[in-house]
Amino acid sequence: MEKLRCLTMSRNVLLEKIKQAEAVASAEVEKAEKDHVSTTNRIPLDQEAVLKEKREKAEKASQSEIDKAMKDIEKQKADILSKGKKANSKMNSDAKGKVGKAAGKFVDKFLESLS
Repeated sequence: MEKLRCLTMSRNVLLEKIKQAEAVASAEVEKAEKDHVSTTNRIPLDQEAVLKEKREKAEKASQSEIDKAMKDIEKQKADILSKGKKANSKMNSDAKGKVGKAAGKFVDKFLESLS
């Protein structure tokens, strides 16, 4: 009887240990499933963060290129204006010299026509 009781207790203890092991295993499987779902749900967020970062870098790079182009344009504009002012000044001085000659010829022709 003692042996049977010892076997029964051992069996009950063994069954209890099996139940506990199954509960632990079940909890670990459930945790792993939750972790998997959490990781799967986080992937789009990670992708969105990467896309946002890449977009920001591209915008900074394009803004830098735009700023550089604007500086080049401003320099070219200044050069063109400077050359234009010089050409305008030269034409103005040439015209002033020619106006004097033209006025003299006009007066000569006018006087000639009166005589």
